This record gives sequence, C-alpha cells and structure tokens, in this order.
Amino acid sequence: MRFGGRPGAFYDYETISKREGWAGATGGERDSFPYTPAMQVREMAGAAITRRAALQRRLQGRPALVPAGEARPRNYPKNPYPFRASSHFLYLVGLPLEGALLWLDGDDARLILPARDPLDALWHAQPLADAALSELTGLRVQRGEALSGLARGRAVATPPV
Repeated sequence: MRFGGRPGAFYDYETISKREGWAGATGGERDSFPYTPAMQVREMAGAAITRRAALQRRLQGRPALVPAGEARPRNYPKNPYPFRASSHFLYLVGLPLEGALLWLDGDDARLILPARDPLDALWHAQPLADAALSELTGLRVQRGEALSGLARGRAVATPPV
C-alpha cells in the first residue's frame, strides 16, 4: 500500500517487510531490523549520544545550538499540525521534544526545555520528569532561560532552517 498514491511515495511497514524479505519475521527477529517501528527509544538515544560526540569533535570547541522547533499552525494558531521535531534535533537527541534546544559547547552538552505550564499535565498527559529525560538522553536537562548566559558573545553554529 502506498501513501499519497503517487510514484516514489512512502510504503507502509508491511510492504517494506515483504520487499526486503522480512515478511516472516516475528517478535525478537523483527526488533533487530534497523529503523523499524519496533526500534526502542533507548537504542535511538544511544545512537544519538554517539552522533553528538562525533559532532562535538568536528566543532572543535565552538558552540552549537540545535532547535527542535514548534508545532506549525494550520489555518489559525490554535489549530496546529501534529508536532514533528526537526531532523537535525531528532538525529542528535533521539526524542521529539517540542520547544527544546540542544546546546553543544566543547564537552558541555545540555538539553534546554521550555518552562512547564502546570496545566500541561491536565491537557497533554504527564510529561517525563527532567531526571528521566536526562537518563534517557545522556544530557544535562535545564528549563527556562538557561540559554541567555551560554553564548557569552561568541558566534554560535546553528543548522539551516
């Protein structure tokens, strides 16, 4: 089954598994295939740690800031599309965290999250605690305006938008 009904559109998991010869895979066998829906969050976060270390080596001590982005509005601001973090952020962090920023500066890597609204838990379910996010991503987690003092007048690398 094709998504979008046009040539070159994305295939669903079952079509890909048949084409790649995975159709008979079950349980643990299916979990070993790369980038399937069964891929665990911890595996993705572990890969992100390796990717961040490689980027930090290439930056040679220069700071970098990678934003996750915000949900985009459809026809007016209170009607957004479902959130999808930027590809750069997903590649380096492994989790889609709306409004988050990844700060890399030498050996310092931190995840800066927006301040929490107490009503978010009521409307959007209970978010992960900062300690759980830190353990999962391998990053120091900070909230709010932590970014203001990090650059200290230096040029900061950012991905293209």
